[in-house]
Amino acid sequence: MRRLLIGAALLAGVIGGVLALSGPANDEPEVRLLARPLEDGRVEVGLQQRADAAGWGEIALPDARFLRPDAATGKWRTSSPL
Repeated sequence: MRRLLIGAALLAGVIGGVLALSGPANDEPEVRLLARPLEDGRVEVGLQQRADAAGWGEIALPDARFLRPDAATGKWRTSSPL
């Protein structure tokens, strides 16, 4: 449960930053981050870009996209570039 809370907090912080920097009012692409807990305790993250007003495109998965179950709290983690 602790790992899921850490992953959710990480995702919420990043989404808040993305929303603060870009919104639908500008010409920047609209993106969202995704996270899902895995059975082994890791959390996997990905990124989607809005394809059009009707929906979202495919999920882009960076090579380094897993948060380990024993990850220390309070430290930012990064993925590999997309």
